[in-house]
Amino acid sequence: SLNQVIHGIDCDIIITVDADTLLEHNAIQEACNAFHEDPTLVAACGVLKPVTRGGLRARLFGLFQYFEYLRAYLSRAAWSQSNALLLVSGAFAAYNRSALIAVGGYDKKSLVEDYELIHRMHEYACENGLDWRVDVLKSARATTDAPATISAFINQRKRWFSGFLRTQYKYRHMIGTAKYKSVGKLMLPIKTIDTLQPIFGLVALFLLWRFLITGSEISIFVLSVIAIKLVIDYCFHIWSLNKYYHWLGEPVPYQRWVQATLCCLADPFIFQPIRHLSALIGWTLVLETNVRWEPIRIQKNNIPNF
Repeated sequence: SLNQVIHGIDCDIIITVDADTLLEHNAIQEACNAFHEDPTLVAACGVLKPVTRGGLRARLFGLFQYFEYLRAYLSRAAWSQSNALLLVSGAFAAYNRSALIAVGGYDKKSLVEDYELIHRMHEYACENGLDWRVDVLKSARATTDAPATISAFINQRKRWFSGFLRTQYKYRHMIGTAKYKSVGKLMLPIKTIDTLQPIFGLVALFLLWRFLITGSEISIFVLSVIAIKLVIDYCFHIWSLNKYYHWLGEPVPYQRWVQATLCCLADPFIFQPIRHLSALIGWTLVLETNVRWEPIRIQKNNIPNF
């Protein structure tokens, strides 16, 4: 449907918004301004804040996702400095229509069509000597529904990771290739290592729990490594929280410091294992040929009245 639309409208900029995404009042104008000010900009995403709907358990689960999104957007802003950004979230994205048509629009067979599209844009630009740029727009903001239950979260993330693996394989010729600039030399090699992250994460967690349950002695060295990692994680959480709000030009709400501390301590034992498990399931879906899209957020019995 998106491919049909981009050929049937007459405009310079195309903005995509998910049905569960709510834009701030000036978000579209900010996106349009960015494209008008920079002729090399061909794709960009706004800053999304995840919102979970439900009771206390849903809100607590939403906190983990909030800080995950926070760090993800800091990372995107950093990678955009070297024009190596590979993900423009379709939930709120803007594209130069001519560039979108030039690369052939969206891949209808992809599980992560927004992610795959940016790979193709980088590939097309490098092979044709075009000065194209992909960016994140900190002034264009929105909120989007995030999974409020573990099962919904797993359904979402297994599709994301499976799509990530397929895309990584599809563009394997770009990995480590200088022709594709920072994407080929830096970003894609890092993404290749990321394909094994769920395996390493789950094995490490399994060994830790095995030591604790069986009563095996854990060496001082192992305990020191765990303690050092927790300290580093905490410092990174606090630093990223401060950096994120500074990037947006806003003060950090007091409650965010407390929330960041609690999430940092609980994240390795609650949220990370669920993320790694979801990704591991995504590995098993790589060879499936059928693309299935299932509603994972709003259920029929709790759609709000507008």
